[in-house]
Amino acid sequence: MYEMTSAYKHWNKQWQSCRGRQGWTVPEPSVISLLPALKEKGVERILDLGGGVGRHALYFAAHGFKVNMSDLSAHGLDFARGKAKEAGIELSTHIADMATLPFEADFFDYVLAWNVIYHGNKRNLIQSLVEINRILRVGGFFQATLLSKNNYNFRIGDEVSKDTWVNSRVSDKAHPHYYCNEKELNALFTDAGFLIKDLEEVEQSLTGSFHWNVVAHKTSQYLP
Repeated sequence: MYEMTSAYKHWNKQWQSCRGRQGWTVPEPSVISLLPALKEKGVERILDLGGGVGRHALYFAAHGFKVNMSDLSAHGLDFARGKAKEAGIELSTHIADMATLPFEADFFDYVLAWNVIYHGNKRNLIQSLVEINRILRVGGFFQATLLSKNNYNFRIGDEVSKDTWVNSRVSDKAHPHYYCNEKELNALFTDAGFLIKDLEEVEQSLTGSFHWNVVAHKTSQYLP
């Protein structure tokens, strides 16, 4: 049996070394491009959910936002805190599971979950979306990526739950990943109380690495 939410173990090991952090310290253009809209809408409180080594959390903190960063990787959080101290900027870090976040309801104006919430199966993803809904204020921004079924890893390895695959031959895919199409993604977000404002299927750095880039607003409290 696979542990559905085991991805952090791989990344915690990778974040220990300079070599392992290479390629994960520069903010994504799709995140940077949202900055003007966030400032225009008066966003103050930001959560970088599953923030890795802090590339986005540090970026937003440097631009004057009140930033919290959560992850289950202690090594990633340690690195981010060190960089924040070097730069003289404030950054609050938390070891926390993405389905049980230690924040008050309606606390954040913007939540970012870049390459994070698809680790696990559909049930895990829904739990994360419900928790993000809880901590985000109505009208707040939610930006995330999910794995597309056009991704070259879909259907490679073992299907451990519906549309959830493990490829033991690739180190960062040797834990469960959930894949969805556009219709399934829209249903997931709508059911969790979000209105999608922008949705694009994007090929990330590796050929065939198709992800969904999503920007949404919280429209209502999640009611089970």
